[in-house]
Amino acid sequence: MAENDGEPRSSLEFMDSILGCSEIPLLVKMYRPLLVRCLLVTDIAPYLDGVISTRERETVMKKFEKRGSTVAMEELLVFIEGSSYNEKWTKLIDVIEKRGYKYVAKALRGQGVKSDAYKKFTKILQQHKMDLVQNIDPSQVWVKLESRYIIEMTDREEIEAEMRNKGPKSAMLVLLDRIWRRDDNWYHVFLEELCEKEYKYIVEEIDDEFAEEWEDRKKNGNCPENGIPHLSEPRLSKPVQCESDIHAPYPGPTVPVRANPDPSFLNPTAVESQTSLKYIPINQHGEENDEASQKKLYEVSDLEVQFASSLNFDEILSSGISEESLRKEKHTTNANKRSPNDNCDPGETRTNVKVLYTRNSTQVIDDESVTEEKVAELDDSKSLANNDVSIKTLELRQYQQEQAEQSLKGENCLIVSPTGSGKTYVAIRIIQNHLDETGKVKKVVFIVDKNNLANQQSEKIKDYVRCRLKVISGDTQREEDFQEMKPLLPQFDVFVVTAQMLVNALTNQGVSIRDFSLLIFDECHHCHGSHPFKQIMNQYMDVKLEQTDEESQLPQVVGFTASVGVGKAKTIEKATEYLKQVMSNMDAHYLVTVRKNRSDLAKHVNSPEQFIKEVPVRQKDEFGVCVKALMATTEKYLEDTGVGIVDKNAIQPPSTKGNEQYTQWLEDVLLKALAKLSKSEATRSLFTIRKYLEIYNNALVHHSYARASDALNCIKNAIENLPKSSRNENEIERKVKSVFEGEYTKLAECALDQERTAENPLMLKLKEIILTTHAEEPNMRGIVFVRTRILADILASWMDNSKELQHIKARKYTGSQAQTVEGGMTKHEQVNAIELFKNGEFKIIVATTIAEEGLDIRECNLVVRYDYAGNPISLVQARGRGRAENSRFYVLASAEKCVAEREWMNTLKEPMMEEAMKKVQQQIGANHGMFLEQQQEFQKVAKRDFFVLKMQCFPVHVQRVKEDIECPSHLHQ
Repeated sequence: MAENDGEPRSSLEFMDSILGCSEIPLLVKMYRPLLVRCLLVTDIAPYLDGVISTRERETVMKKFEKRGSTVAMEELLVFIEGSSYNEKWTKLIDVIEKRGYKYVAKALRGQGVKSDAYKKFTKILQQHKMDLVQNIDPSQVWVKLESRYIIEMTDREEIEAEMRNKGPKSAMLVLLDRIWRRDDNWYHVFLEELCEKEYKYIVEEIDDEFAEEWEDRKKNGNCPENGIPHLSEPRLSKPVQCESDIHAPYPGPTVPVRANPDPSFLNPTAVESQTSLKYIPINQHGEENDEASQKKLYEVSDLEVQFASSLNFDEILSSGISEESLRKEKHTTNANKRSPNDNCDPGETRTNVKVLYTRNSTQVIDDESVTEEKVAELDDSKSLANNDVSIKTLELRQYQQEQAEQSLKGENCLIVSPTGSGKTYVAIRIIQNHLDETGKVKKVVFIVDKNNLANQQSEKIKDYVRCRLKVISGDTQREEDFQEMKPLLPQFDVFVVTAQMLVNALTNQGVSIRDFSLLIFDECHHCHGSHPFKQIMNQYMDVKLEQTDEESQLPQVVGFTASVGVGKAKTIEKATEYLKQVMSNMDAHYLVTVRKNRSDLAKHVNSPEQFIKEVPVRQKDEFGVCVKALMATTEKYLEDTGVGIVDKNAIQPPSTKGNEQYTQWLEDVLLKALAKLSKSEATRSLFTIRKYLEIYNNALVHHSYARASDALNCIKNAIENLPKSSRNENEIERKVKSVFEGEYTKLAECALDQERTAENPLMLKLKEIILTTHAEEPNMRGIVFVRTRILADILASWMDNSKELQHIKARKYTGSQAQTVEGGMTKHEQVNAIELFKNGEFKIIVATTIAEEGLDIRECNLVVRYDYAGNPISLVQARGRGRAENSRFYVLASAEKCVAEREWMNTLKEPMMEEAMKKVQQQIGANHGMFLEQQQEFQKVAKRDFFVLKMQCFPVHVQRVKEDIECPSHLHQ
């Protein structure tokens, strides 16, 4: 045996012997655990045109989004095995190699690779992962790793994106997940680079022998600039044959034939594993010797293949699998082999039939008539689909048919429909109708505002529309290697895109609004101001208002919303003007609401009962008094900094504290005054004072929403995270810090003593509402909306730790843009939270406003808006999350704020919006032509105002613009 006699032997140690087989399908079966673990499905699936259908590719990507790359790669291999494409294995290997997975490609071509590439990877990650993540800056090593092809450019871009979004530790985790996948010499190159970058102390922990050798080479001047060269790779000299269900050999490199080769020609590992692998001599004509003709050269039972496929690859890497555990007895004979027609009824002959789907027809043709040219032609046009994929039949309700009517005629529409009424299904019917129309090539773009809505809407579209669909969002851009939308346009029929990604494509990537034939805006009430929706429509208006014959090339525009709002209007007339302006922004020719089928709408849409609960303030609040006293004492030191000379407002703080007014003063006054100070000591003093005041003010804000102990923790954590004090801190800095240190004990006592600081009445009322709802409906679902991520964290933690509430179980749901330490969640955590909520594992989610739009939970019967007011649109959106029958919507409003009053005003604006919509519909019905003329005038004025505003933002260029372009006279004026 070899040197590692005492260690358990991994199945990977038999790699070289397995590679003696040139029959690729069997290699794929044997290497299945390796392939699914090593290959990223996003690197492989998009490039297998012809091998898998578009629908199969979408199924794989859907599996990737839901369950990750490993499970999706398993699915992909199943589709490849079932493919009738002649050169499928050749193409798979070519893609694998071109995507940078060199040693996997070599393995599947029957060449030798180093099995220790896997074992060493496990050693590093399992034993030293924490050290690598905590101590190494990935930006110091990724350049060398990319230049040596250990990682690809796409890997580096993902690592950089993770660095920007979540910091070096998260980026290092991504790097460690990538380095082992591409090249079997990664281990030496990686350790070499660590040594070069002053991380030799970590290398010594990982592999002390390597560190010593590197040090010796460095002393002797033999340390190569480009790292350690690849070790020589063993090559097999003995020809072998494989038994497989598929008998077409891989048309790859041939292996030289030896007459009656001696076993010594075999790879030593293969000799050791003869109990699993059997060889037969081959004569000089390349035929089996008679003596061995009844034996199988390479015997691997179905049980072995099944066992290999079911192995947990991580366990293989970490613990190893003994030779004995892989040794299975094979009981297969030629009698067991079945012809393709064995499963047919008597008298029947199996015929291979392929169904080719096109947009307007379905062809059933004999498999033999499908030439490579025909398949390529159909694939190029992207009309080849998987006939096994079932598309659901979409049946609209009466009110939904009414909503879709005008859009199905090709008209631009703004469709207003209550939450929970199935607006997405109306959009799907419009997409179906649009794609089925004859004429020019159809390209649909479904535009959403948030990343989490992109996948949600795309899943529904794929259920009902047979099309090539692509999701483009910030999440997919980070996960995939595409950077531009333009090359994707010919490949897909429907795009589900986040608004900002489409803005980027229209602005910087050569995509034109004319490239699309239908624009659908989800939650189109955002189309105003500088929102990305409005930026997209600005591009549309530029084409429309050129007044050329190209207007016919404009896409159809359809917008959906539950509430269009009234802006700042206080009268019906102003609300009507606002609504017409929104329609002008959307270029909507019709305003669609349910009018004929209101009774049908009422049967299917539940409207939650609404309550606005004003909650009194704490009766006892010594903690709040103590924090305010701390702030007053700290404020006195402002004059000592001399800041009053540059700005008198800087020494006149607001009298009320723990509110937005005080926060505004800290940002607008103190921060700007800080930049005006010239002396460094004064700047340091004011910086310290402002930081402490900001911490105290934030604590008071949290105190108003949560427990005093939560506010105390905010103070403690924030001060601990302040920059470490230097030895030469000045007198003011010392005084400010000593004030806090002197009062901290008292603060802690007040926070923890309910006799001195009462419980928060808001939390008590929330507990009461949740318990009452749970008593009435044990299978309840509730959403609590809060303003900040930190508060979501605090309330979810409080519910989990509360004896009365912990059996109901709560979880937070926040955005993915912020880092985890700031209360953010990853995409996976978001999906997991929603799934657990739907399944009833958690009855409550505490969510930020990210969930106000699009979160569709049919079982949700309780919605609480926790002490904040929005606008009429956000009120409708939040209330609409209550989808279950007899659901309730509560607004909890502290008496010391104006929340209750503002929410009452929002409620009163809803009837105003309804009346304004009726007025606009009447105007459209009375004289549609005049309405469109007025709308176009609105659009011209808006474009002119926008142009003037841009010129004001860039005054240096105004004169040049006036001279260089021919402007209308009224624009000069």
